[in-house]
Amino acid sequence: MPADEPHEGAARLTGDQVSAINRFPDDNPNPVMRIDADGHLIYANPASAPILRTIGVTVGDRLPAETIARFAAVAPSRSYLEFVADSRTYAVWPVPIRDLDFTNLYGMDVTAERAIVKFPDQNPNPVFRIDWQGVLVYANAASQGLVAGLALALGGPLPVDLCETLLARVRAADRVGVEVESAGRVYALLPVDVPEFGFINVYGTDVTAVKERERLARENERLLLNILPEPIADRLRAGEPLIADRFDDVTLLFADIVEFTRLSSTMSPPELVGVLNEVFTPSMDSSNASTSKR
Repeated sequence: MPADEPHEGAARLTGDQVSAINRFPDDNPNPVMRIDADGHLIYANPASAPILRTIGVTVGDRLPAETIARFAAVAPSRSYLEFVADSRTYAVWPVPIRDLDFTNLYGMDVTAERAIVKFPDQNPNPVFRIDWQGVLVYANAASQGLVAGLALALGGPLPVDLCETLLARVRAADRVGVEVESAGRVYALLPVDVPEFGFINVYGTDVTAVKERERLARENERLLLNILPEPIADRLRAGEPLIADRFDDVTLLFADIVEFTRLSSTMSPPELVGVLNEVFTPSMDSSNASTSKR
């Protein structure tokens, strides 16, 4: 049916009435459409173009039967349908105007809201949400272990210390994570303010393996420096494959502890090591001490 040809659902309106009804929606930045009692699209403002392309109709066409049925089903509950058009998400509410025998369809671009709400559900890392009073209002599936380990519950408050720390980081726009331990794991929590919706998203990263590697690296460093002078250890870490320095003049000192055998037989291993540390460490630099111990 041509766009400018009247049909049965609109025939009962005069031209002046239609003009008055249509005038304001043309200027509306949000989609506004109108269908008659038979489901024909009798009006659509310019902002509706993406939705119409998705449905595959123009003014004068009848909406697909399935779409008409879905609008009819949600109208009594004042709910809405969602349409994805041109990479945007639109919520469309049907509002029946019974005196004029047509239905207005009011749309709103909810892309940003849907992205915020839906994305955390698909995030493999923990994401939870708190309000500015520190109440937990959302937690995705990946955060269940973290939430349970901290004894949190939806609708309940965070521990005071953790809440104050997260809120302070948000106020200061500090992007450094807050480390917490939960259920035997270590997490770095990054709070991000979402002022448009009045809540704070907290993004968690499991850093347990990283912390364990750091601990092992510190332990290896301690053991390495216990048997080698630090300059030699640095050269080994730098990848030097063969360390064989030449010294034209060297001095060797051989020292003996009088009655060391008898002394050692009366002490436990930790006590003996403690005595040796007291003897050698204060009186020599680390390089000579290490050489003497060897």
